[in-house]
Amino acid sequence: MRVLLPGVSSNAADPLTRIGGPAFQRVPVRRPIAAAPGRLAAAVLALITLASGCDSEVYAPDSPAGLSLDLAELDAGARAAGVATDNVVVVLRRVADSSVAFKQNYPDDLLGQVTGTRIVRARVPLRVSPEDFLLHLEVVGGGTVYYALDTRVTVIAGVGVTTPPLSLEYVGPGRSADSLAFVLLPPLILPGDSVLAAAVVLERGLPLAGVPVSYSSSDTAMVRVRPSGLGLAWLVAAPDAAGTVSITAATPTGLSRSAGLTVLVPAPTAAGAVQAMFQATVLP
Repeated sequence: MRVLLPGVSSNAADPLTRIGGPAFQRVPVRRPIAAAPGRLAAAVLALITLASGCDSEVYAPDSPAGLSLDLAELDAGARAAGVATDNVVVVLRRVADSSVAFKQNYPDDLLGQVTGTRIVRARVPLRVSPEDFLLHLEVVGGGTVYYALDTRVTVIAGVGVTTPPLSLEYVGPGRSADSLAFVLLPPLILPGDSVLAAAVVLERGLPLAGVPVSYSSSDTAMVRVRPSGLGLAWLVAAPDAAGTVSITAATPTGLSRSAGLTVLVPAPTAAGAVQAMFQATVLP
């Protein structure tokens, strides 16, 4: 391979070539640096000295590195509240100059297909390693932003960086609500039956629409919760359930209210009592 050096006189065997102005001569790369012009040798020495004094390893511009964002905690809370998320927006800005290094929308149905977990994976272009970024993340459902996060992350080349489970802030409808009303009607059910739980979220005494509410049971073996849309859930009693459980309704902002649900064992009918007595007196 040959390189072109400026300002070297020509000879008959290798004539000068002129590219846009100055004259150049082809010189083999194998020639020792001492034989090249003094300015080139000085420049190479200065570059070596500069590289040896750097704390961060310098990479080619926009070298990609892996970053994984763990949304498992958010996903569990959103599903319990009946929030149907369909899109995750990820934006990474460089701390050094606030320029956007990465931006992408992730459809909800593509998340977790490979590993079975709620992980958002990104390939981030690095200028140096490690490099700090400002992460902005939004979780969207039906065009409404329900959860958001702003934090700082550090990405390292050659190392697959995975965040701990991220705790996002709720920013959707009802984020400024101040009270919650929750009453079960009816408060009594039979084993195997169900009742709909529907709490009402209030702000200054006025009901708010579209606010997610999650429900939990104090005894899931007796009564289990089955989410049914935004802010609603069916409470299903087990076939052998008997007694009272506490059902708690809660909003993403921390408002909560509890109500009791009693599962009654029905009294036996007259025909049922006669049949039970007959079965008890029949010899095997």
